[in-house]
Order: sequence, then structure tokens, then C-alpha cells
Amino acid sequence: MSDSSLKTLHDNISDLISRRRLAQAIDQVEATLSVYNAPWQLRERIEKLRTDYGYLRRYALDGVADPGRTSLYDAIASQLLGMTDEVIRASRTADSPRLYFSTLRYENMQPDSSITSLLERYTENVRKTGLALFGGMDNAADDRSMRDVQEKLASRLFALLWVTHPLSDADAAAIEGFICDPTVGRGIKQQLISSLMLGALEIFDAARLRIMLSIYYRSGEISAELRLIALASLLIAMWGNRGRLSDRRLADMLAAASELPSWTSDLRMVFVRLLKATDTERITGKMEREVIPDMMKIKPELDRKIKELKDLSDLEGAMEENPEWEEVFERSGLAEKLRELNELQSDGGDVMMVTFSRLKNFPFFSDPANWFLVFDKDHSSISFFDAPEADALKELVAEMPYLCDSDKYSMMLSMNSIPEQQRAMMMQQFRAGNINFAEITASSLRPEAERAESEVNRYIQNLYRFFNLFRRKNEFTNPFAGFINLPEIDELSEWFDDAVFIRETAEFYFKRGYYAEALAMFGRLTDRGGSDQWQVYQKTAYCMQKLGRIEEALAMYGRSELTNPDNVWTLRRMAQCSRMLGRNGTAIEYYRRISALQSDDLLTTLNIGMCLMDLHRYEEAMKEFFKVEYLDEHSDRAWRPIVWCAFRMGDMARARAYSDKILASSPKAEDYLNAGHIELSAGHPREAASLYLKASEQPGKDSQWFLKAMEDDAVALKEAGVDDIIKAIVIEEII
Repeated sequence: MSDSSLKTLHDNISDLISRRRLAQAIDQVEATLSVYNAPWQLRERIEKLRTDYGYLRRYALDGVADPGRTSLYDAIASQLLGMTDEVIRASRTADSPRLYFSTLRYENMQPDSSITSLLERYTENVRKTGLALFGGMDNAADDRSMRDVQEKLASRLFALLWVTHPLSDADAAAIEGFICDPTVGRGIKQQLISSLMLGALEIFDAARLRIMLSIYYRSGEISAELRLIALASLLIAMWGNRGRLSDRRLADMLAAASELPSWTSDLRMVFVRLLKATDTERITGKMEREVIPDMMKIKPELDRKIKELKDLSDLEGAMEENPEWEEVFERSGLAEKLRELNELQSDGGDVMMVTFSRLKNFPFFSDPANWFLVFDKDHSSISFFDAPEADALKELVAEMPYLCDSDKYSMMLSMNSIPEQQRAMMMQQFRAGNINFAEITASSLRPEAERAESEVNRYIQNLYRFFNLFRRKNEFTNPFAGFINLPEIDELSEWFDDAVFIRETAEFYFKRGYYAEALAMFGRLTDRGGSDQWQVYQKTAYCMQKLGRIEEALAMYGRSELTNPDNVWTLRRMAQCSRMLGRNGTAIEYYRRISALQSDDLLTTLNIGMCLMDLHRYEEAMKEFFKVEYLDEHSDRAWRPIVWCAFRMGDMARARAYSDKILASSPKAEDYLNAGHIELSAGHPREAASLYLKASEQPGKDSQWFLKAMEDDAVALKEAGVDDIIKAIVIEEII
């Protein structure tokens, strides 16, 4: 059966379960087992589920009280989905080209394909390496050989754990014990936690979630960094399997974890970090569309100024002494954008993605396990040169606070492609730069909690890069494809139900323009009250307006206005929404209120005129436009509506006078169009045709735009006395 057919099968069974049609779902799963000639163990399990559900239905129909009915019902539904997953997995194993199944086929053929035995081999290798180092290992080749064995075992363990399903109790206990072993380094532990998460995203297994939660819970045995990494992985896996988390043991463990003093703060901190990771696409887009193009624009000027220096060592002094350098950035607008990016980076935003996304094509990144490695300066992948300067460079890269592990490997691997002479020069510059390692490594002196938060942030950046840059990324479910909205998970929602936290989350979305997500969060606050409730209504309404829900936005602005009636911003948006709904009379009322509060606001006067013009009250509109022109004599913003009002009133002399002023300054397509209308109504069709042609030739315009514009203005032209035949002939001249 094709992948699309298997997906349809899974969707059908999922739909039956979501609609609470368990009897039909059981029938369909049983039929599927017959088609695929499933093992007898699965057939035995489906028969047991049918029996269990039969008893549940009978007791329910007989009116028997059963406090465990809901839990049993959810467990049956969860097992049905699990069996469906297993059947689909088995059907794909034989010939699916996906990396998951090719890895599974490989492991099925290996005689030592056992999680427990591989963990034991790895632990033994760690022990032997430690003894050899303690005894003073003389042979570098032996040291390298032992490290190679360890790295290969780590990669193999990652792969085997990823594709093993379901995890046995013995394997689960062995993995948890291994991760809690203080003699084992953090690198392999982080890899295995990542593998647990990837496996859970591929096919749901509550045992994987329980292991990750247990690692987080064991605060006395595991470092804060690793506990938070386990928590982040757990939350991503829960998000990917939301709606399937009705596991009694998992629920009990969540309840126990919630007793930890740091549970709620850790949960919320990781949630915020996941939100910021999803914002990476927006930051990357800003870099690619705005910052980098602006840098390229000023590059020639910077190159010229650099050439004026006698020595590159004078560059820093020149920047400090010559304000022209700063002016180059300020004039281009680049300085402001760089300041914004610096703020984003300081706040945990990922501004490095755009730089390092181009450095993920090394063979090193073909192995999924390597995307989750902790940076190790002794790793075999970056042992390609061993000059004294290389150790200093590795130390420097290892301590760079804003680079995740994946990017650190990218930086070191890219050094291998640089010619040796240039590489030596770069390392000399690092040495000559008097880099203060104490300052760079200051992060190691910070409190443990702050240091752990930085580590989990970098780990999430590793994950983001894997799901978005891995060459076979399309074979994985990308949890960052949309926001990981943890408050929507029923099993976690109670720990996010706090007005302050909800407001902070809503503001995060709102500030970055994610209006649908912001609306969902503000919606949780609209009935909670508070001194600034009018702002909640205001921002809720603005989100609705940005999403095109104008009628709802107007009603919500109304709630804000009731609480804070003289807020100009609210009144202006209410006027905008009224205009968008065609209610120009109502919009005028709001603009009049704004004008009473801000009598010198000419934009409001202009908007009143526009509303009157839309209502065909041209004489009244003209008075407003003349007021704007009189009070702002250096502006031309009233000219265009004056042209149209004068034209519609039949005052062609005034219309032409203002039209000529516009055409002599900075005309747009619409200005040429209106000028053509004036000439056509005055009986000058050839002049009109010339102006219409200029209108249709403006950037972004064409003959189809012109035809639509003529159709929209047909009534105005007719009322101006334009002959239909003359108009048709002129149109033919243009198209």
C-alpha cells in the first residue's frame, strides 16, 4: 500500500476515534490487521480491546457507576491508535526509502542490535579510556582509536534508540540508568535524549516521554542543563503527540514533577524559548531582505574608507575618531536594524541562522546524530589540523556564548576549506586581538540556573537547525513549522493559566506580528478584568482587524472605548473599521470626536473629507480639503482629493489647475488617469488618450488595470457628459 493510502487509513481511524466511534475503529483496525497478515500478538491485543470495550459499553448501558470509565475509554482509544501506528510501521519497513526505515532495516540485520548491550559496551569503553588516561597514555594513536570507537558507538546508539519501537521496560531502565551515570559524559546523554524525542515524533510511545520526564525529575543526580534539555525534548514530543497523552503513568509522573519548586518556572521558560525559536524564520527573513542588502549597498563606500587607512590595525581607531564611519551606517538605516537585531540576540533571538545555514553541507551533517552533539574540541571531525594556534581557536569557538553546538562545528569544519596560509593568518589575528578569554567565558561564572537556561536555548537552536536544514528534513515532522503552543495541551494547560504569563505571551506574539496567535492569548484575558483591561480589548481588536475580521474588531474596539472613551488611537481604529465596512457616516462621527480632542490633527480633517467624498457630499468634502491645504501649505496631500471633488462637481477649471500641479511634481498612475478624465470631459479625446497611455505605462500597471479603472469611473464620466462612443474609441487607442 502506498504512503498516501497508509496516511488515509491512519486519518480514517483517527477520525473515528475523535468522533468517539470506538466500535467502528476496532472493526477497521482488525480488518487492517487481516490485510497485512499481522503477527498473532497484535490480533490477540485487538481481541482483548474488543472485549474490554464490550464490558465498558455494557456497564454504561446498565447504568453502573464507574469512576474509572473515562480513563479506560481513553486508554482503549490510545491503544487503537498505537496499533494502527505499528501496522503502518511494519508495512513500510520492508521497502520504504525513508531514512528511518533504512536505518531500521540496517539495525534488524546487525547481530549486536541491542540497546542494553550497546550501552554496556559504551560504558566499558568509557571505563577503559579513563583508566588509560589515568595511567598516562603515551600513544596518541591509541587515544584516537579509543575515541573513534566511542564516537561510533554513540552514533550507533542514537540510531538504534531512534528506530526501536516499542521500548521494552528493560531498555527504558537501561537508558535512564545510563543517562544518570556520572561517569558518562554529557555529549552522549544529550544525543540519547534527542533520539528519544525523534522516535516519539515518528511513532508515539509513552515510555519515551516517561523517560524524559524522569530525567527532568531526578534533580539531585543530573545537571540542571541536562534536566532542562530533557524537559524541552519532552515538551516537543508532547506537542507532536497532543491528543494522545492519556497515559496513566505519565499523568502520575506529571503530577509528581509539578511538586518540584521549579516546575512551573522551568515549564514556562522552555515554552518561551520554543516560541523564540519559531520566530527564527522571521528574523532570518529580516536579515535576508533588509540587513544583508543594505550592507551590500554601503559596501563600496566602506571599501573606499578602508583603503584610505594605512594599516588595517587603524580600523578600530578610525571608527572611534571619525564620525563619518558612523554616519555611513546611520544614513543607510542599517544602524537601526543592527541595533534591533542586537536586542533580539540579547533577548535570545536566533540571528545566526542566516549565517550558518549555508555551512551545513559538510559530510559531518549527513549523520542525524551529529546535529545533537555537544561541541567537543577533541572530536575526530575537527582534528584536521593540530597547530598550536588550532587549540586556541577551538577554545575560543567552544566558549562563544551566542553559537549553538551545531554552528560551532560548522565554523570549525569551514576552516578546513580555507587555504593553509589564510588559515594561519586568521589564527594569528585571533592571537593578536588580545582576546580576553576570562570575559568570553564569563558565562561559566553565572548562576547555575542562568547558565542552564542559556544551554537549553542553544539546544533548541540545534533542534531548529536539524528540522529546517538537514538534507532529508522533509522525512521528519517539523515541530517548528508552526508555534509550539504548549498551553493548548490539556495535560499542561493548568500550569500556564496565569494572567501575567498569558499577557506576556500575547505581547510576544503581538510585538512580532503573529496576530492569530496573539488573538488566541488575548482572548483568554478579555473577561479577567484589571486596570488596563481597555488595552486588552484594544489589542484583541487590532489582531482581529489585521486578520480581516473587521466587524468583530469594531465591536471589540467598542468595548475598549466604553472603558477608556477618549483614547484617540481607539477612536481612529474604530473610524478605520467603519470606513472598511462602508459606514462612512459613522466614521465621520469618530473623526469628529478625534478632532475635538486634537484640533490641530490635519490627518483627521483629511479623513473627514475622504468620508464625505465617499458619501458624494463633494462641497462639504472640499471645505475640509481646503482647510488642510491652508494649514499645511507645504504639503500636497489634499491636492488629489480636491481634483476628484472638483471634477465631480463640474468645476473643471479648478480640477485642471490642481491636476497640473500634481503632474508637475510627482504623478502616479491615478493622477494621469484623472487628468485624462478631465480632458475627455472637456472634449479633448486625443489629449485624454495620451494621458491614459501614460497611466497604463506606470510601474505595476497595464491595460487590464486601465480597463478596470475606466469601468469603476464609468458613472462619474457619464455624469461629466462624456460620450460613450468617444470613450470607447479612446479606450481602443490604449488597449
